Amino acid sequence: NGRRLAVMRGERDDPDVYIVDLETGIDSRLTFEDGGDQLGCWSPDSKMVDYTRPTLDGTWVGYRKSADGTGAELEVVRFDNTIIADDVTPDGRWLLLTVWGGATLWDLKKLDLESLEDGLQDLLAGPDQQYYCAASPDGQWLLHHQSAGEVWNLYVRRLADAGGRWEIHESTSQFQHAAWSEDGRTIYARDGRGFLKIDLSFENGSVQARPAQLLQLDEGVRS
Repeated sequence: NGRRLAVMRGERDDPDVYIVDLETGIDSRLTFEDGGDQLGCWSPDSKMVDYTRPTLDGTWVGYRKSADGTGAELEVVRFDNTIIADDVTPDGRWLLLTVWGGATLWDLKKLDLESLEDGLQDLLAGPDQQYYCAASPDGQWLLHHQSAGEVWNLYVRRLADAGGRWEIHESTSQFQHAAWSEDGRTIYARDGRGFLKIDLSFENGSVQARPAQLLQLDEGVRS
């Protein structure tokens, strides 16, 4: 809802999740366990925050917790390697994650939040690295990063079957983040040059992207 910001704060090897009220500037600590939390994402209704944390034996655990700090954190998934919670689909059903796949490096998986016992399911894998994904506001499209060698790309695919692939932008430096606009017609991303704005158009089931615009931040704003 644009009113609060979830951030990681603390030592590099042991950060915690904090919630910042953007209207009052007041922040509150959400997580307190040792191990180093990897901040993930909000639920669509702004009530829950998803994040992950490594354990002493090297496995990773995904948690959900109420954003107002009430109640205990809920374990939703365990995995043998690194997992990062990227996004929750607009219907609130699927948690989308980046996972360390070993030989295949980074892959994308999904977790059915209505059927946790099913565990992680494949979303997108392959010889290239697929990492950080986000569902469009209408739930129809999947935005994700992909890299091969020294080239990094942003792609959009259909979320239902991960079929098709439309290149949104190519960069010679790694993307740190990418997100949809509220109306699903623009993507905002950040690479080595700075913050980018990429306008999209949808026609006949395909996606077209306009050339990326490098945003000029207001004086005093720092990345």
